[in-house]
Amino acid sequence: MYKFYFVALIIISSTALTKAQNSHKISISKFATINFPSAPLIFDTLGVKTYRYSNDFADYLVAVKDMTKIDGFYLRAENLKDFYRGLEESTLEGDKAKLISKKPFIVNGLEGIEMTYLGLTPSLPDLKFKRAIFINGIVISIDFMTSVEDKLQTQAERELFFNSFSIIGKKTDLKQETINHQVEEKQNFNYILGRLFGYLFIIVFIIWLCRAFRTKKSKG
Repeated sequence: MYKFYFVALIIISSTALTKAQNSHKISISKFATINFPSAPLIFDTLGVKTYRYSNDFADYLVAVKDMTKIDGFYLRAENLKDFYRGLEESTLEGDKAKLISKKPFIVNGLEGIEMTYLGLTPSLPDLKFKRAIFINGIVISIDFMTSVEDKLQTQAERELFFNSFSIIGKKTDLKQETINHQVEEKQNFNYILGRLFGYLFIIVFIIWLCRAFRTKKSKG
């Protein structure tokens, strides 16, 4: 009996150690971290800092944009849903996608948006899972992309990736609004800026695809 428990303990410890060794924690802002399966590629395009890792079955992507660097940007907490709506619509339009589901998600009391959708853009994975959140003027988009055929096979990895997203720092220092009192409020401004980030994300991803294609071609 003792031998059985000893063997079970070794197996559990080995599994935990393997998972720890196969994760790479990245600080994506002053207040957030996330774990990739291995060290991701990092590049900055159009002011969007992007972290990307891929294997045979899925692409892991995190895009970070400081919206306060856009002249005149502001966002009131009551307009947060409008901002997310703009991001959602532009993401679907940019990828010619069909929305499967969407819902809010909460992390440390802060609200983000979660989407699952089917994209129709050639050369891109067709099944995409996205979480996006706005904190302290920064938008963080976390994307896991795979094929419909590999949905179940990659489910554990997807959940591990999304659940590794962590908010650090004092909750009182984290705000989901940032107001520039020197500008006048304009109707639908937050919605438009949400759409802007959605389109920026699509553009950055296409640029990454071109880079990846050139790299594979040069190696071949």
